[in-house]
Amino acid sequence: MSKAEFNNKNLQVLRERAELAMTKKPKKIEETSQLSWEETQRLLHELDVHRVELEMQNEELRKTQEELEEALDKYTDLYDYAPVGYLIVQSYGIISSANITAGIILGESRADLVGTSIQTYIAKQSQDEFYKLRRAVERKAGIQSCEIMMKRKGDASFRSRVDCIAVPGEDGSTACRVAFCGTNPVTF
Repeated sequence: MSKAEFNNKNLQVLRERAELAMTKKPKKIEETSQLSWEETQRLLHELDVHRVELEMQNEELRKTQEELEEALDKYTDLYDYAPVGYLIVQSYGIISSANITAGIILGESRADLVGTSIQTYIAKQSQDEFYKLRRAVERKAGIQSCEIMMKRKGDASFRSRVDCIAVPGEDGSTACRVAFCGTNPVTF
């Protein structure tokens, strides 16, 4: 279905909903046959003006929707292909979101990262340091950072700077946005 067909179908559905709403409204007592010719012309003019206003508003809404879709595409691309890995980690340590770069750095697909514990990707010797970082994020506003050893799929370890900031979590608790980079450059 083309965009024009989609818009026409939406307008048709909207018109049907409006007509249904009109049938539920009480009728005005005044009869239009009692209106003078001038009053009828004035009402027709008002209806035409209102129709044009609605068409203009509709066009503005379409433009705004297109601009929002373009912005979403732009920022999704910026997030996914940033030169650092981004994760959102819930308070219980489960990764709820990841960018493509995070998957590349950690040797996993983004889909495989989501739902796993962040601890899986923290080297054993850095588990305590990362735990302290997450607790600091919950207590202090702003970005908290540290350097830790992380591990890729297959247990290949690498040193990484990790930056965290608190954000609202899925369950009302505090989650963390985690940004990290590996020692090897990421290529796409």
